[in-house]
Amino acid sequence: MGLVIGRSCGSLRKRISNSFLVAIGLSASVSLSCGGGNPGGGNPPPLPPLPASIAIAPTTAAVRTSATQQFTATISPSNSQVSWDVNGTVGGDSTMGTISSSGLYKAPASLPSVPVMVRVSSQADPSKAAAASVVVQAATPAGTYDVTVVATEGSGSTALSRLLTVHLTVQ
Repeated sequence: MGLVIGRSCGSLRKRISNSFLVAIGLSASVSLSCGGGNPGGGNPPPLPPLPASIAIAPTTAAVRTSATQQFTATISPSNSQVSWDVNGTVGGDSTMGTISSSGLYKAPASLPSVPVMVRVSSQADPSKAAAASVVVQAATPAGTYDVTVVATEGSGSTALSRLLTVHLTVQ
């Protein structure tokens, strides 16, 4: 890439072309020796390490309506921050249940119409996540219940049966 003036200027053309290449080389050299254009000079500080893994415990839970279940996240490295969500909503909602920043899940007051998933993810790298399935069960209504169990040993005329009735009170 040089300036072409005419046939008689071959040496001028060569000199301009060589000067242009030297100028490009100096510019690249200055850029590299000054830290690649970083305004503060030198190299930028290293980024904090991204989490290598994340796990949730328990991975399945059965929770009665309006009851709670504690979930625990194990993340490596341990200084990483996490976010909790229920079915994709950070913190959850009243339909699927809520979850605190410490992993305490509270089931909704009524049974949800779809499966419930509690998920924990790294704030530094949201692709690092773990999930647990939650089955929300109806609470047993308060009252007194009689539970009868019949145990039979043997068969035919030698069979021996025992009857046990338990009175159960749910408050």
